[in-house]
Amino acid sequence: MTDRPDALVVGERPLTADDVHAVAVAGAPVGLSAAVTERLTVEREVVDAAVRQQLPIYGVNTGLGARSHLPLDAAELRTMSLRTVRGRACATGDPLPTEVVRAAMLARLAGFARGGSGVRTEVAAAVLALLTHRVHPVVPSTGSLGSSDLVQMAHVALVLVGEGRAEVDGRVLDGADALQSAGLQALLLEPKEGLALCTGSPLAAGVAALAVHELVAAQRVGAAVIVTTFEAWRAATGVLDDRVLALRPQPGQAEAASLLRGALEGSRLLAVDTPRRLQDPVSIRAAPSVLGSLVAATETLRQVTVDELNGSGDNPVVLDGAVVPTGNFHTPYLAVCLDAAALAVAQSASCSVARLARLLEPTLSGLPLNLSRHTAHASGMAPLLKVAQAVVVRLRHAAAPMSLDPRTGAAGVEDDATNAALSAERLRQVLRWHHRVLAIEALAAVQGIDLLAEPVRLGDGVERLRRAVRAVSAPLDEDRSMSADIEAVDQVLADL
Repeated sequence: MTDRPDALVVGERPLTADDVHAVAVAGAPVGLSAAVTERLTVEREVVDAAVRQQLPIYGVNTGLGARSHLPLDAAELRTMSLRTVRGRACATGDPLPTEVVRAAMLARLAGFARGGSGVRTEVAAAVLALLTHRVHPVVPSTGSLGSSDLVQMAHVALVLVGEGRAEVDGRVLDGADALQSAGLQALLLEPKEGLALCTGSPLAAGVAALAVHELVAAQRVGAAVIVTTFEAWRAATGVLDDRVLALRPQPGQAEAASLLRGALEGSRLLAVDTPRRLQDPVSIRAAPSVLGSLVAATETLRQVTVDELNGSGDNPVVLDGAVVPTGNFHTPYLAVCLDAAALAVAQSASCSVARLARLLEPTLSGLPLNLSRHTAHASGMAPLLKVAQAVVVRLRHAAAPMSLDPRTGAAGVEDDATNAALSAERLRQVLRWHHRVLAIEALAAVQGIDLLAEPVRLGDGVERLRRAVRAVSAPLDEDRSMSADIEAVDQVLADL
């Protein structure tokens, strides 16, 4: 619990993607509403009553998966939760980043708040305590197929019972030592609680929320870089006119055009008497449509992510005084929306490379060959095109749909999977590559502006970006290594 007025109180209102970012990345404090603790108490009584009555409940007094038809005897009831956690904590690979672990724990806490988990208030309080005291379970990166994040969330549950490993203040400790360092006690799990800690799709939902936050930033950065290329190219701006776009409205297109116009505000390029070509390349002319697809994909993903964060993915679930089986842990639409967002990012990155290539071609751009004032001996910015293309090759392959690649397990009982968590993780990597491509385009566009035959009045947003780029990267005259420049401009864009 926390009394701080700026704390996020889970259960008071629906959780948003920005809430997840605030807690996972910015370290905002978290609390749990009194209404949630009351609901948990009532639901736990339902589970306890069902156990006393020896009603068959999946994963509580029966086995799991292919063993769900096998009943447990009374002596096994209490140990089943701990066995569930230990048996599923077998993920592999490098540890997930801290912000991902925090996002997943917050999403699982929100799932408890939504209702139906049947856990005691002590379990929710224990997850909350890990967030509050910054005890971060070490969770290997590979293990979820998207039909519940069982394997990876089990590593979180291990720490709650005093096992596994956790990072505290930069040190990786055994679970018991990590809890002790924060003044916390290990949980003794009751029936159903081990399964409830592992079930649902909190990893997929948490990472998707982080990706949504990053997608919004990608729109803003993308718009700033695109119009910087507009300035270097002296592009026609009629393509940003709402009247033109209204002739064939598309989701996200108007919002994208508004972002582009905002970054161009104050530019001489917007004047009707500015000389311009009859027809610009598609990568420039269709910028509102391409950026618009990213805007639309982001908004769709935002909504489905919010629904997932604020839903109950438990199986079985406590409902109206009974414990019933569900398929609510399954996330096909979330997975499809994550795939769509990755494809929209790939499309945006491909257009960025196309614009970069056009800037290098003097017969099209009117700028010096390869954006260099030297003609015979200088490579200029031509090598940057190779780098950008290499990044986009990686990006495009990574953006291939993952929701179409299901796996089966549990003797055919678990016969579908969505790969949602993996798809969300992939989306964040794709966004990092997209950001790098935009940094390369920004370098070229600013160089192009510097090489214009006559000084021009730039848009306010473009001028800010140009100055920020030039603060870390000098104009390219004689050929030099541009690796450090790419890294520095990448950071400049991150700070926009």
